[in-house]
Amino acid sequence: TRTLNDVFGFDGWCLEIKETRRESCEKDSKGRYMVSYTSHVRVTHRISGAFKEDCGAGDSIDKSLGTAVSHALKASVTDAMKRAVRHFGDKL
Repeated sequence: TRTLNDVFGFDGWCLEIKETRRESCEKDSKGRYMVSYTSHVRVTHRISGAFKEDCGAGDSIDKSLGTAVSHALKASVTDAMKRAVRHFGDKL
C-alpha cells in the first residue's frame, strides 16, 4: 500500500475484492487446521479510472480455525493485490 500511495497518491487508488473462495479446510492428526483460500481483486486508479484485475492464493496452518482462516484469507487478498498492481507497470 505504501508504494501505491507513493505512485498514485493518498486516496488515489482503491481495492475491490471481487471474490474469495475457500479451497480447502482440513484438520490434521495434531489438531491443526490447514486452510487455503483464493481471491480475485480489482485495483483501480481513481483519477484515470484504469483498473487491473488478478487472482491470488494463500494458506495457513494453526490450531485455531479462526486464525488459520484469517491468515489464509489475508494472504490470498495480498497476493492478488500484488499481482494486479504489477500490471500497471515497472514503477509498481
